[in-house]
Amino acid sequence: MNLTSRVGTFCMFCGALALLVFWASLQTPDKAYDLVALLAGAALIAVGWALRTAKPPAPPQAPGEPVIPPTSPGLFSGLGRKSPPPPPPPPLPKKPGRGARFKSKPEKALIGEPPPGRRAQGDGQRNARGSKPR
Repeated sequence: MNLTSRVGTFCMFCGALALLVFWASLQTPDKAYDLVALLAGAALIAVGWALRTAKPPAPPQAPGEPVIPPTSPGLFSGLGRKSPPPPPPPPLPKKPGRGARFKSKPEKALIGEPPPGRRAQGDGQRNARGSKPR
């Protein structure tokens, strides 16, 4: 328990005592309210709560390392600045030219030869029944 937490606990205790004094002033027959005790009690409890729940300090850095400031932007840091332009759309694929649509005329096969790109019957292909030709 560090010193800040202990001081916060002490402030909360003193604030609770001040609120007890205010409550006791309400119970008197002449109804004399002690508003100073109410305000002091509320303030001490608020300060004590803030000290009690405070984040402990960061450990010290080595002496040779530079201190890096936090890089989080401020609340209003983006106002007044223009946003960066959106990235350009990707380029459209090029369409083939008119000549690329039509292939050259296929070569005519000689009679008895298979068309280009096909194998002749009987060199390992199967026939309609699924068996190899003999």
